[in-house]
Amino acid sequence: MSPRADATASLKTDADKIVAELKRCVSAGETHWFLALMRAIRDWPVPEESIGDRTYRYRRRR
Repeated sequence: MSPRADATASLKTDADKIVAELKRCVSAGETHWFLALMRAIRDWPVPEESIGDRTYRYRRRR
């Protein structure tokens, strides 16, 4: 696998972990859904992604 493909796969794995943690926190009642969502947005590692015929570019400050 190329270094770029490795990096993309790593970002996808990180994103999957963030989504899983969001679901876990909300379903367990540990965190209000809005705060959990804001945390997921803050931690989101993927700067851009294509889903179907749409491309999403995320702009946020670090």
